[in-house]
Amino acid sequence: MNTRAMLMGLCLVLLDAAAHAGEIPANTKGIWFCQTVSQTPTATVYVSDVFAGDFVGTEVRTAFGKMLAEKHNVTNGVSCSTAYSGPGIEEKLAGDHQRWFQQIRAAGGSVVETHWVFAPGSERLAYLCTSVAQHMNGAQRVTTYFYADPIEMPGSEQGNLGTAWAAYLDAQHPGWYMPAKGCLLLPADPAKRQNAIASMAEPWQAQKAEMVRVNWTYAPVQKSAADDVPSVFCQALRTDNKHLYVTAVFPMADVAQANAAVNAWRTYLHGIKDPDGMVVGDSYLSGCDGPGPAKGLTHQRNARVEQIRDSGFRVVETNWLPANTDANPKAAQATLAAAGAATQTYQCYQAAFGANYMTPVFTSAKDLQTLNADWRAHILQVHPANGVVQTACAVTTPAMAASNQSRGYTPYDWKE
Repeated sequence: MNTRAMLMGLCLVLLDAAAHAGEIPANTKGIWFCQTVSQTPTATVYVSDVFAGDFVGTEVRTAFGKMLAEKHNVTNGVSCSTAYSGPGIEEKLAGDHQRWFQQIRAAGGSVVETHWVFAPGSERLAYLCTSVAQHMNGAQRVTTYFYADPIEMPGSEQGNLGTAWAAYLDAQHPGWYMPAKGCLLLPADPAKRQNAIASMAEPWQAQKAEMVRVNWTYAPVQKSAADDVPSVFCQALRTDNKHLYVTAVFPMADVAQANAAVNAWRTYLHGIKDPDGMVVGDSYLSGCDGPGPAKGLTHQRNARVEQIRDSGFRVVETNWLPANTDANPKAAQATLAAAGAATQTYQCYQAAFGANYMTPVFTSAKDLQTLNADWRAHILQVHPANGVVQTACAVTTPAMAASNQSRGYTPYDWKE
């Protein structure tokens, strides 16, 4: 009987596929065993002890191979397998292995019991952190390949390392498209390690990507209470995407306050002209994002700023803030309320099969959320429609309203 095949029948063999950049390899929980892969029946077999744990297969296999090279001068291929945990399984496997070792020795072969077990905290494994980014440089789309020097880490830290690397790149270039950023385990053998590093870079060198070595030091990502503070930021983007006005991210949790901030922001924009003489309040798409967690909104804001600038266009980071934010709750409550009550110019519509209506331009002091709710309740009662119905009100100008009316909507005179 093929005793090695019999042994493998007792175990669930891990077929370790190399993880791609951006993927965090999955742990496998069970009872582990590692051995060298022999080319002949009588070749010396180097084996580990049986050990239990929740590990990444590539890390276990690499660490076993590293130990064999350093302590036994053995560079054979290695294989590590697992069996499901259960009462008595570890003891049974240990006994089965001893009987298997005896059979190999009786047949003239040799078995070296290294008594090695995987201890993640005492291992030093090398990882390569990389990312491919696509972004604009003026009108040209550019590809950049980022890489850091190999980093040695204890076992079972690959996930934390990849998270920290991704957080670093996101902070440096929030507006760049990076579909795959992560850290890959490198071979223990120095020659194989260099080949792996080169093979990662070669496809991007062939595509003439910009190759950027990053002087990066690993530090675990620390979550801050400030990351989750409900916040808002406001922006105004010209319809050709060439000019952006944007505020800082500011604390604000109350939805009603955020709606009032939108009106206050638009009032502020009506007093600004861009370099082409266009009134920002009339000609730009404007609004505020949030309330939402500060960290996510900060990334969203910074991504928009970087994308516009990379395209060679203009960004104005204003100092505007609403009169009251949650960071300064006692300051100028009345001013914010007054700004929220400032009148705006609106137009509302309903789009449905056989029931398309649009109002003329009108002014209102209501916030947009309330106005939308009032319009929808009114138009659906007066002109109910079947199927999918869209209703909305939007800030507009007389010129934009005239263009909207030309689309074939039935005029409907409603002024809230």
